[in-house]
Amino acid sequence: EAAELFNPNGVAVNLEGWTLTDGEYRVRFPAFTLGPRARVWVARQAAGFASQFGFLPALKYGPDTDPAVPNLTGTAPVFANAGDEAVLTDGCGNVFDVVVYKAGDASTPGWVGPPVQPYVVGDLSETAQILYRRLDLTTGLPLADSDTAADWAQFRGDPLLTRKVRYPGWDLENRLTPFRATEEAAVTLAVAPAGAYALVREAIRGAARSVLIGVYTFEHPGLVRPLTEGLAAGVRVRVLVEGAPAGGVSDAEPWACRELAAAGGECWFMTSIPDRGRRRYPSMHAKYAVIDGGQALISTDRPTTSPTAPPAAGGSWSSPMPRASSASYSSSLLPTWTPPGPISAAGAPRPIRPRPISARGRAGEAAISPPSRHP
Repeated sequence: EAAELFNPNGVAVNLEGWTLTDGEYRVRFPAFTLGPRARVWVARQAAGFASQFGFLPALKYGPDTDPAVPNLTGTAPVFANAGDEAVLTDGCGNVFDVVVYKAGDASTPGWVGPPVQPYVVGDLSETAQILYRRLDLTTGLPLADSDTAADWAQFRGDPLLTRKVRYPGWDLENRLTPFRATEEAAVTLAVAPAGAYALVREAIRGAARSVLIGVYTFEHPGLVRPLTEGLAAGVRVRVLVEGAPAGGVSDAEPWACRELAAAGGECWFMTSIPDRGRRRYPSMHAKYAVIDGGQALISTDRPTTSPTAPPAAGGSWSSPMPRASSASYSSSLLPTWTPPGPISAAGAPRPIRPRPISARGRAGEAAISPPSRHP
């Protein structure tokens, strides 16, 4: 269990002497400055919190599972899953904020009306669900506080700003609204399958600092090689792959990830871990790459040997790699995998040549010229 405190004011607040209580037990904050518009997590167990959220809380009030995290003093409250009250008081003992949830006591001073309930619909369970305040979609800040259930995102009364859920690890504060920018930009359009491979490969080869990739499947040997070459040159490479794609993870994907890891890169499979909350999406179906934090590649095809490479003789899909790389690729796979055939560009037709297009004015608006046709 944990609580996040947010300072909506333009000045810092010293939390020393503030208290958190469930109506039975109370803990007191040490000297701690909460900056303007800053957020801080306070958890019962620091280690358990970190295992679900991916980072340590700023403060803790239960067992000393991490000496580096400061402790609150007093008798630790236990916020019951069946329902309870959470009351925050300031250094003078005044009620600063309160929330009553599920079967908690709705007569708690400072609260008005029935308790807030988790939003449960379909496969969205209340297990590990985080109750959080309704947010202004423009500023990302909590809306005005009325100390009622309507303040909370799980409330069912507003189809736009409520009926929402949140689970540990969901980076809501930084990802609430899409990033927007207005500037001139050059956009290159490539048509898959024939035109995409060279474009993606050359973008990776041009990286000077970092390559971040999110993709449904990752098994293209012709893209693994420039990534490992970039790692050898000091480029940071991180790849996030769907951990349970339709048909299962192919033998080629562990090979690709092992190659990256051996060269000093990172390759992560997104999956659900029992008792660790919920992952953000049913599947990691994205297909994008970010080069040096300034160039984005967005695709409707995943980089397998099929959609990003031209067809070789006989109609099979392949990638233009030297035979030495092909031998290394096939011998590094799991023993149960049989290579589909030689990896070669022999007989490949000339790929479509990408044509630059212009994008001016507001973000998302672009004048797109048709690509050159394949002869």
